[in-house]
Amino acid sequence: MILNSQRTIYGLDLQMAMVAGLPYTIRPNTTINEKLNILPTTPLPADTYPTMRYYAIGIGGLNIVQDVAKYSYSMHQTTDAALFEQVPFVIKPVANDLPADERAKYRMRVVKVIGGVEYSLYYYRLIDMNNIDNDIYKITVANNIPKLTRFSTDTDKLLNPIPRDPSTTLFNTSNTDYITKILKLPFILHREDLVEIEAALTLLYGINHGKHLREIAMCSGVEKDVDPAIYGYSKEAVNSQVMFHSTIDVSSSLLLSQNEELVRSISLGGQEPLILS
Repeated sequence: MILNSQRTIYGLDLQMAMVAGLPYTIRPNTTINEKLNILPTTPLPADTYPTMRYYAIGIGGLNIVQDVAKYSYSMHQTTDAALFEQVPFVIKPVANDLPADERAKYRMRVVKVIGGVEYSLYYYRLIDMNNIDNDIYKITVANNIPKLTRFSTDTDKLLNPIPRDPSTTLFNTSNTDYITKILKLPFILHREDLVEIEAALTLLYGINHGKHLREIAMCSGVEKDVDPAIYGYSKEAVNSQVMFHSTIDVSSSLLLSQNEELVRSISLGGQEPLILS
């Protein structure tokens, strides 16, 4: 599980607009569309809120993690609107591009000439929204040992609250319960995914690139119908902003050599203390 997500201020901006029912405004220099020059000036449709539906990956950041199974805190600031060094999930020659059913899993396609050959670079992959854990949990902490259980609202006490007297309330960080809202997103790189990422890194940086995946971004956006003859597929992501940054340290070449896959979940959300009296 990856717990080190950094929410961007743009994610908070979108959330506040949604809960208040206010129109959302895409601010300049805050979209990945501008960064990659993919439909950068597309206006946000009226009465529409972008939704988080895409993964992006990168190799930027400081080399401070030594163990591929270990995770560190995000190096991003809340104002960072892009990854440090974004890389594509897949690179294919335009003449031998992904088939239509495979293209449907990706967005943010850039056509680039590398070594005299025209390639398609796919910078976004769709998040599997069918396997998301979206629940509220209670964290009971005793002697600094947390226990996680699902929070039940099957009690009328929630609608009949009792005031807490701050002068008699016990607040001890080692024995405090918490309520937490968790959204668990599956982040899975199967062997075929790792093969494509390694091939992309090799093409971009050379056979001895030594690059690790160090960044994951969860991005919002709006699905736009586009001309397949121009864009290579029928849907593209527009008005797309980074909602959360996470730091990871994974070597695709090492995982492939060990015949392993990457199966993780990214936990997003927040928590509030339950004051014990």
